[in-house]
Amino acid sequence: MDIIFADAKVAAMAGKFMPDPSGHVRHCFTPLAAYTADLPEQQAVACVSKVASPVTLATSHFFGDSYRHAPCTKEHTLSLIYDICKCIDPWRLWEFQEEAKAHSLSGVHQPFWRNWQFADPSHFLAGEVLHTCHKFFDHPFKWSKELVGKDELDAQFRSHHKRVGTRHFSSGVCQMKQMTGREHRCPA
Repeated sequence: MDIIFADAKVAAMAGKFMPDPSGHVRHCFTPLAAYTADLPEQQAVACVSKVASPVTLATSHFFGDSYRHAPCTKEHTLSLIYDICKCIDPWRLWEFQEEAKAHSLSGVHQPFWRNWQFADPSHFLAGEVLHTCHKFFDHPFKWSKELVGKDELDAQFRSHHKRVGTRHFSSGVCQMKQMTGREHRCPA
């Protein structure tokens, strides 16, 4: 990734002259604004272990609690890696990996974003749409049931006007155990 993004890193630091759609030449900078990935890839990019959040300092023991955990910033991750590198040579892989796991890190000692100006995994990592937004009935639906109550949620879905081409939930949605793809799209 270092080799692939080398020019973008230089452009983020010093800028690069590029033509805009109108043909005018502009001095542009290329920060890493978003990196869309599923959770395992986000953890790999953020250089954290599988039991840690890629964007916060929460570990699996604290997933789902109501506490807002501090962001897993670039400075925090790089300082942990640096501290481990001071004690253990990163090319002594087994020992380095074990120490990294003790700090909820993956064992990568040179993340590709380390020298990319303004690149911070807690800011640029974005979840993929398929698993974060499209699957309405996995998490947002459960949260909605908890927040407004099953009766109110069913009443809201029953009150929708019938429309051709759209599924009408005349008996509500809370009792449904399984849905087809079409039914899955209709409420969201």
